[in-house]
Amino acid sequence: MLCRGNSGNIQKVEPMKFLCDHMLVRLGRWLRAAGYDTRIAKPDDNDAWLISIAADENRLLVTRDKLMNGENHILFLKSNSVEACARELSKKASVNWLKAPFSRCLLCNTPFEIIQPSEAKDIPEDIKNTAPALWRCPSCRKTYWEGSHTQKMLRQLKSWNS
Repeated sequence: MLCRGNSGNIQKVEPMKFLCDHMLVRLGRWLRAAGYDTRIAKPDDNDAWLISIAADENRLLVTRDKLMNGENHILFLKSNSVEACARELSKKASVNWLKAPFSRCLLCNTPFEIIQPSEAKDIPEDIKNTAPALWRCPSCRKTYWEGSHTQKMLRQLKSWNS
């Protein structure tokens, strides 16, 4: 993937991993839902640190901050809404919103592990008995399953992919 820095130079960024600044928290979670390794900045993370992390970890820093100075690994979005930002990001970075849907924790970005219903202690019994699959984040220990919200999210990812 290629991106243009502040100086106008084109840089190659591979594989596609993201760092969203704090203004783009919701977009960052959607990128995780699509299967992308996406760090999300905290409110007090300063610009220099974000630029450094993006370079060190070979991440594309996605921001709406016009004052962000630095050349490498920065992609500026002009849009305001999550919907518009997702579409703009699709055009500028060729994001595949169906890369690996629901394979990463939305909270901490860790790839999921598949678990058996007997291993799920923190979900309702009816879900244990009816869910086609269960996933757990090995880092934060949150358990996930397919529900009506998953289908709604998948429809949104598909719409951004078209």
